[in-house]
Amino acid sequence: MAAFVAPDPGAMTARLVLQAPVETGDGQGGVLSGYEDVARLWGRVEMQGQVLSERAGAELAVVTRRVTVAWRDDLRAGQRLMDRDVGMMIRAAYDPDGTRRFLVLICEEEAA
Repeated sequence: MAAFVAPDPGAMTARLVLQAPVETGDGQGGVLSGYEDVARLWGRVEMQGQVLSERAGAELAVVTRRVTVAWRDDLRAGQRLMDRDVGMMIRAAYDPDGTRRFLVLICEEEAA
């Protein structure tokens, strides 16, 4: 695996919104699932790949993106990043060089 090269801060141009999943009562004994904004952060978003599949008879494209952000200790799989109106589910988060300067997030965006 190649050594991690820290991005130029000027390349972190995507203004992202970090969202965490929340559940609220629906007043009838059930729950409603949604997301709430946790933070706004700058990042670098890079397309990694796309896989075409079929689900329930509809063609589906799963786009994988790699997002690099400044180190935070509150990012984890299951949260979501919003880049304007595009939602990206965080599947994995790791410190690429062990220095706690950056986090690399592997995200998936589903688009029909």
